[in-house]
Formats: sequence, C-alpha cells, structure tokens
Amino acid sequence: MSKRIVTAFYVYFLSSTLTLSGLLMAQNARIDVVPMSPLLKEQLGLTAEFFHSTGLRNVGKGEHIYLRATDINGGEINEYIWELVSIPDGSSSEIAAAVEEEGIYYFTADVIGQYIVRLTITTDSGTDSVEQVFSANMYKGVGGVGDVPPLFPQCGTCHNDIMLEWVSTDHATLFQRGVDGQVPGFGAGRQRTSTTGIADTDLSNDSYFSLKAETGWEFPSTPAPGTFDDLVENHPQLAQVATVGCESCHGAGSLHTGDFHNRNLLKVSYTSESCQSCHDASRPTAQFHSFRRSGHSDPIWHNSFLNRDGSNSLQDCVRCHDGRGYINFTKGSGTDTRQDVYSQNDHVFISCESCHDPHAGGLRTSPAESDTLSSGFSYADINLGMGATCADCHKFRASGEHAVPNIAIRVPGPPWGPHYAGATDMLLGNGGYEFDTETPRSQAHKGIENTCVGCHMTTASGDLRNHIGDHSWSMSADIDGMRNDLVESCITCHGGINSFTDIMGADYNMSGIIEPFVDEVEGLLDWLAMELPPLGEPTVNPGEIDNNDLDQKGAYWNYLFVRNDKSKGIHNPKYTVALLQRSLRTLTGIEFENTPDIPAEFVLAQNYPNPFNPTTHIQFSIPEQSDVVLTVYDIAGREVTQLVNEVLSAGTYTAEWNGRNYNGQLVSSGVYLYRIQAGSFIKTKRMVFVK
Repeated sequence: MSKRIVTAFYVYFLSSTLTLSGLLMAQNARIDVVPMSPLLKEQLGLTAEFFHSTGLRNVGKGEHIYLRATDINGGEINEYIWELVSIPDGSSSEIAAAVEEEGIYYFTADVIGQYIVRLTITTDSGTDSVEQVFSANMYKGVGGVGDVPPLFPQCGTCHNDIMLEWVSTDHATLFQRGVDGQVPGFGAGRQRTSTTGIADTDLSNDSYFSLKAETGWEFPSTPAPGTFDDLVENHPQLAQVATVGCESCHGAGSLHTGDFHNRNLLKVSYTSESCQSCHDASRPTAQFHSFRRSGHSDPIWHNSFLNRDGSNSLQDCVRCHDGRGYINFTKGSGTDTRQDVYSQNDHVFISCESCHDPHAGGLRTSPAESDTLSSGFSYADINLGMGATCADCHKFRASGEHAVPNIAIRVPGPPWGPHYAGATDMLLGNGGYEFDTETPRSQAHKGIENTCVGCHMTTASGDLRNHIGDHSWSMSADIDGMRNDLVESCITCHGGINSFTDIMGADYNMSGIIEPFVDEVEGLLDWLAMELPPLGEPTVNPGEIDNNDLDQKGAYWNYLFVRNDKSKGIHNPKYTVALLQRSLRTLTGIEFENTPDIPAEFVLAQNYPNPFNPTTHIQFSIPEQSDVVLTVYDIAGREVTQLVNEVLSAGTYTAEWNGRNYNGQLVSSGVYLYRIQAGSFIKTKRMVFVK
C-alpha cells in the first residue's frame, strides 16, 4: 500500500483515542476514530450513503466507524494495512476506503457484538501494529423522559443521580422545547442533532429515526404546545430517544448492561468526538469552526507528564495538559500517570468535556482550594465569573518572591521561571518580583464581567468570528496578510478603536516617541533583554545569570513573567510597566519620567454619572495596601449593598453600582450615600438614583 497524505484541514479533526488496557503496550501505531460531522462530510465530498459518526468506539447497529492511521511520534507513514481480525457471527463487515487519498477508511458495524481492528504501519523507524475493540449495540433510551418510569436496561434505572442533574439541561429539553414551539426556527432538519442516534435513517437499532419509522410518528409541520406530551402518551419508548440523552454522548448501550465493567462496550468520552458530530455544522457560527483553531485542540505532550503524584498541585502537569486530568481535578481526584498505567497513547487533549459538564450543564466547578495562586494569594472572594474555569489552569506554577531567592537557575536542567500562560497572576497583579517596593496595579480588567470569557470569547463580526473570539479564545489573527484584533469588548472603555495599536501609551520605554501601549511594552521587554546576559544581545542566556545576584535574577524573572503572560501588558497595564521599569532601573540606575503612579493620598471621588440610571461608577485611590470596604446606604442610614470588601494594593480603583440591593432588587429613586473605609481613612458622599 502506498503512503497516505493528511491535508492540513483534516488534522484539526483528529480525535485522541484511548488504548485498550491489558491488550496493548505502548507503541507507535495508533488508530484514530474520526467523528464524521456534517462539515467534514461536506469537505470530503462524501455522499448520503456515508452516515454521520460520533467518533466513538461503540455505535448503534448499522452505523459506520471511520478510521485513520497515525504514528504517535509524528512520523510519516510509508505503508499501512487495515484488518478486521474478529467480527461477530453473521457479520459481513469489511474495511473499505471512504476517502483513500486522505487515508480515511471505514466499516459498518452491521451486527450486534464486538469487532477487533488491527492496524499495521511501516515508517522509517520500522513496523508496528496495534489492535482496538469496537462494538455495535442497540439503543435503549434514557428512561424517565416525560415522567415515564425508566425500565431496565434504560440508563435511568442505574444512574438516577446523574439523571437528576441532566434532566433540566438544554440537551435534555431541546427536542421537547423544539416541537412545542419554544425554539425559533426548529424544523425537521434539527431532528438529528436533538435526538439519540447519529444516523438520520432507519437502521433498526432503536434509535430515534428507527423508532420513528417503526411507530409511524410524524414530525409536526408546525411545532405547537402539547406536541411532546402527545408523543409521550402515544409512543413512550420513542420519547426516551427523542432527546440528547446518555447514548448520544456515550454511544449505544445495550451490551453495557451485561458487562458494565467493559469499557469497550460503553464509551466514557474525555474528548470532543460526540460533541463535534452535532456542533460542527457548515454554518459560520458553529463552535468547532473556532475551536479547531485554538491551542486547546492541539495535544501538548512531554515525558515529564509521567510518574506524577496525582496531587493536582500546580506542579502536576496532567491537571491542565490532559483533558481527563482536568476533569479529575474538578472532581477532587488525582490522575495516576505511572508508566505502567499511563502513556502518550492515553493522553487526551483539552476538549469540550474538559470545561463543559454534560451531565449538569454549564461549566465545571473546581475545588475551593484551587482558588489560590502559587504565591499563596487566594482569589476566592474575587468574582471572576465564567473566567474562573480559565483561571484553574492559566496561572503560573511559581511566584517571583519565592523563586528568585530560593530556586536556582540550572542549565541544563528543568526550565526555570513562572512557566507559561499565567494570565490570572498578571490579571490580579500577583507573582512578579517587586524588589521589596509597593507596586501599582490596574484594576479595570479584573472587573470585566466574566473576566477571561468576557474578552476572549466575544463574538467577532462577519467571517472573523471563526478566527478570533468565541471558542478560538484568540484575540488576534493574521488573515491574508492583514492583522485583525478582537476589540469588541474594549470599545466600551476605549471608544471607537479598530486595533489594539489604537490604544496609546506614554513614553514608558524612553524612546522619545509615544507609541501604542503594546509597542511600549515590547520596547521595555527588548531593552530589558539587552541588559541581561549576554549583555547587548536581544535574547537572554539564563546560564550566564548569577544565582547570587538577586537583582539580576529578579529582573530575569520579570522578563519571563511579562513575556510568558503573552498579553503584552493588556491583562494588567500598570503592573506590567512597573515590573519592567523597576527591573531596568535596578540594573541600570536609570530613572523613568513616565511611570504608573501610586496615589499620594486617600481619595474618594464623586460618582459619575450623577444622577444616574441604570449604573454609576465610584472611583477611589489608596496610597498603601489597605483593607477597603465600600458600602452604599439609603438616606436613613440603612445598609443597601456592599461594593468592595477586600484587601487592595496601592492604586486607583473604580467600583460600579447598578442600583440594586443585596437581594438583587432595584432600589427606589432617591438620595443614597456611599462610604469608604480604608484603614483609618473614612469618607462619605451622596449620589442620586433616578428611575
């Protein structure tokens, strides 16, 4: 057989697949199961007889399983051979080419039972084989839908606790709401993505489309209230698969009840195959258009992931670099990565299920003790909104105040520094090396609704929505030689800008020219690199830094801290500039004229606008770290709500009040008082709310 070529567009659709415990040892060959989504079918030019596929290893009888050969080490495959080495009695299944030039093969799971596929690949390194078990099942449905009691072996008979979480989610209720006329534009074309069973045809496997054909039930020409209740009353078994139920994501489950320990019979998915089969449509708003361009969808593997202690600490790599590891972390359990139970073949990229909880709906929640930075700073009382999920992983593994005096730079040796992508530390202004001085911090971005999500997942306009924002999480993209920035969330404060370079700074890098803020930060970084060994060069050689010279070592820490944050200072402008200028001043003795200022005194400003409706802003300044409480009272002195109650570093801050009390109720029109207490400083001012 000839070598197969994988085109660039297809690489995005590869799914990470678990090897079979006890059957396989670590190897180079890997069988990738391809989720055949509508978009991929369209791109590959496949016709209607090729069914969609969830990319799972257990499917409904008669459905297709699509395969692709991979060398786990990334080598080119010169030759490969597919074999069905075991099939159930009565099966006539064979492996055939779906799109041979793309290396995509498939077989039909035509009879209930298990199928074993063997792949043999030849690369420049030699020949290797791998086997994988697949299964074909009947669908059984959830049970409990429409208050119909679950009957064994429906999922609800054993998994009632999970059912109670799932039953009110959007997935559970989508079809019901759709046929009852509660979902705009819900027509017959939405049936496949709102029910159980991936093939939109009758395969006699008790899927929605099979039972629909068997019962003769017709999808309503005009959805209307009561339609779903009629379905439940007249066809209760069909109603159990007229939902995005357990088997939509875990695969058909009839064999699972006879051998529930066998994971070859029921898929526990840690990747996004089943999500992709519905959410990767050809419309421009599909989440997978943007997700497949994100760094999360690219597996990052390193041998250091092995033999970790499963502590879920910031030093435990798989907590954030493995989709299953992160899910375990949110559940408070560690991940065993000893070499006898875990290898690169077991590695799972960060996917839909990593962040989204398919059982309860919404984002996964993390253990309370995870709300802490490496410095020991707890941000549990800071409302990060949906950005709290991002913060679980996007924080540095060490802080400058501890690492600079206590951890030696060793070259060669483990990488030294704050690690990578520590946006949370930078956003909160914590973790840099501050040279024992008070450091100003910006606060505005910390107050953005849903923080990380509020900026990085904003929907861009037009065709840009597939390249920046949404599930790409990218703030910038170069398209056809032109740079595009996601500024939709910035214009509320920064006016009608079109690019990050439209936001100007001061002459922070002493170039004599006032440049865009991000360029000022780049200039400071370049200058700091030149002042670190080897002196005068644009790159730093950490092996030449003196571990006993804490000034030089601290400056290098701040260089890495800002560079590895990757926001060019946007996450915390004042903190970024202060760390870089302070590092340069320590190394060179140069005094900067333009610096982020620390207030000289306590100030409580008049709110603006005033009078106001619906919101107003209250600015205050503190010249030193203080325990700050900002409270709103009515004119009779009764407490209405509290806007701030936390320890803040020196700086200028802005709090927002939306005219609501502790209970979230809108207050009456009238005069209100706002009072700040910061240390011994106490000040009260008046404001007017008008409905």
